[in-house]
Amino acid sequence: MPYNSTSKSIEREMSPVGMKFLKFCLAVLAGIIVLYLAFCLLAQFWVGIVAAGLVIFATWLGILVWRWRRGGW
Repeated sequence: MPYNSTSKSIEREMSPVGMKFLKFCLAVLAGIIVLYLAFCLLAQFWVGIVAAGLVIFATWLGILVWRWRRGGW
């Protein structure tokens, strides 16, 4: 296929699409890396977070039962 100006203009039109696709792939890769790092960081503290949540829930439930047994809000 001979080289002419038409094939060169087609390459110029496709270049922005290729750049958009590359930027999209890099953004997805960066998102995966950030989520992985967040999960690793959370894995170190999840026991404490769950324990704090259980203490807060138990306290709230205890106050709810205590108020209910006293005769209302």
